[in-house]
Amino acid sequence: MRFLIELRFLGNHFHFLIRVRSEKELRQLVPKTNEKPLYWHVSNGFSSLFQSYTRAMNKMYSRTGPLFESPFKRKKVIDDAYFSRLVIYIHQNPQKHGLVKDFRDYPHSSFHSFLTEKSSTRLKRKEVLDWFGGKEGFEKAHRLEASNLSEEWLLEDH
Repeated sequence: MRFLIELRFLGNHFHFLIRVRSEKELRQLVPKTNEKPLYWHVSNGFSSLFQSYTRAMNKMYSRTGPLFESPFKRKKVIDDAYFSRLVIYIHQNPQKHGLVKDFRDYPHSSFHSFLTEKSSTRLKRKEVLDWFGGKEGFEKAHRLEASNLSEEWLLEDH
């Protein structure tokens, strides 16, 4: 999969669905003498991002301590059906957690960004819409019930 999708803020957690460089691309960036697994480098990058954000927020609000309760979870998306269900799950998540009655009303979602061409975005809009067979397929897939999905199914500790 080669999609950069979105970041979803949900009060006490958020979801990313991003494309990580291929192993070949990562190998070109990682020194040959470094024997750490490639996923470590990706995790380290996110760790740096979260630490920097925490330092900035602590400085801005004259506070100390962590902002995040635990390390982030991640799961490699290698199955086409899982990818489709994950896109839908992320968009429906605000409704699942009771933040809105209808996930389409959540203001911090990329759902509408996929359906409009008015704004510029780094989302892979065309690729994702094509994945679902166009805008109509994208919207139809999102109407499907996803209540049987759980966090445990979507994420696992590594």
